Amino acid sequence: MAQNLGNLFIDGEGTINDGSGSDHIITTHGGAEVSTIDKVFGNSSVRFYRNDYIYVENNTDFDVVGSTTVDYTIDFWAKNEGTITGRNQYMYNLENGNNCWFVTGQASKPGFIVRIADVTVLEVVTPDAIDAYVWHHIAIVKSGTTFTVFIDGINKASETFSTTDTFSAILAIGNRQDLDNWSPFVGYMDNIRFTKGTALWTSNFDLTEEALFYTGTEENPYVRPDKITKFYSASSQGNLRGKAAEGFIRPTIKQFFAPYKMKFEEIESAPVLTGYTIDKCEGGTATASSSRLGRTADFAFANDGQEVGAHIDQDHEWEADGENGWIKYDFGVANEQQIEKVSMVGNMWWSPTAFTIEGSNDDTNWDVLETVSGLTGEDWSVDGQISLIEFEFSNTVAYRYIIIRITESVGGTFMGLNEIEMMEGIYE
Repeated sequence: MAQNLGNLFIDGEGTINDGSGSDHIITTHGGAEVSTIDKVFGNSSVRFYRNDYIYVENNTDFDVVGSTTVDYTIDFWAKNEGTITGRNQYMYNLENGNNCWFVTGQASKPGFIVRIADVTVLEVVTPDAIDAYVWHHIAIVKSGTTFTVFIDGINKASETFSTTDTFSAILAIGNRQDLDNWSPFVGYMDNIRFTKGTALWTSNFDLTEEALFYTGTEENPYVRPDKITKFYSASSQGNLRGKAAEGFIRPTIKQFFAPYKMKFEEIESAPVLTGYTIDKCEGGTATASSSRLGRTADFAFANDGQEVGAHIDQDHEWEADGENGWIKYDFGVANEQQIEKVSMVGNMWWSPTAFTIEGSNDDTNWDVLETVSGLTGEDWSVDGQISLIEFEFSNTVAYRYIIIRITESVGGTFMGLNEIEMMEGIYE
């Protein structure tokens, strides 16, 4: 059985290129990059931040609605880390705003939309939202005039559409190319594939039974846990956490396939991250390197309504001069917390753009838990309204103190945050 790599195949293994044999040139825009932090297969995937995308020049391989007789399959794995706007568009073939097709993820509901002459002529979208921070397999299948959306092998929506058109446009993956902040996907994508001429699935399918993606060798296989239906976050050490049909498992040591299915010579139990606790910043003490205009550190931990979509209230935030400083939370004596997620609400004028999140039990020696850089004012606020950014990281130590140490901020004159919440992971 031959491997099917379609007419375009991007897996982010080492470099971002086309592995299908069609030799499409892949160009990156913004900060789209290969990432080893999280992936489904192999050693890496493609990570997209807010203003990023990759693109391929206009080609007939992407004329998905160009004929009623040519079948197509677009499929990929995606892990949505959340966006401010909520549009989450996976890819666009955009001639202009009035003529295009795109794979949407708006409101976390994947689908396929076609616009011709400023009219939406096809909209086939799943009725149910998918989970963020979880790997999903998404497939758009065109069989004749029937368009179907499959999520994790399940038919979620289907429509008939017989109008044809072609668009003279690049294929942009991760964003709409003409508006950086309009419709970005933020997160990871793995094994992005276009197959022209074949509808790979016309009914529900079992991911574990399909030769979907394997391109490795026995010496360097793509990790594929048998019977895993949902993928959760992978640690920086590459231990894939998943929920299996028969208990929780994670692959270890020797994994191979022959030739398209993986099997494991060694499997061991491991807890799986299933969610997070409520905010743990209650009853402790907030301090900061400095503050201005009476906007002290405790405002950032007050849970006073500074939430996503609210209008910015500058009198209910922490604010300080300069762009080098810190804000710290002390949970108190004998109240250490194993923090694995920090959520921050900021604004577009002076929120941090580069910082570390660190933990300590003596307020002197600090362990770096997360390093963040490259944020912009647009990441923190849209149209004058507050937006939320969540930072997840692996941590096995309970700390009394958590500090956010800022080295750069929007504008560089001030720094500040409207709200900070800290959560522990929940494992099963």
